[in-house]
Amino acid sequence: MVARKIAQTSLCTYAAPQYIKAHGELFKINDLMLHKCLHYLGTPHGSSWVFDDEGERVEINPNRRAIPTS
Repeated sequence: MVARKIAQTSLCTYAAPQYIKAHGELFKINDLMLHKCLHYLGTPHGSSWVFDDEGERVEINPNRRAIPTS
């Protein structure tokens, strides 16, 4: 079998308005460390979350609950 790239996607980070109202607004990437985050299994970065912060790679391992991909 030969694998080839057929598409590229970007992962995004979201919070519900109700969550922000109850827990406060986040201003920096590291603010995520103070929150429980949903994490889908099988992402390209494993247990880490990787961000591009104005050209700088920032990798964090937030508190998370794993969500199966299937």
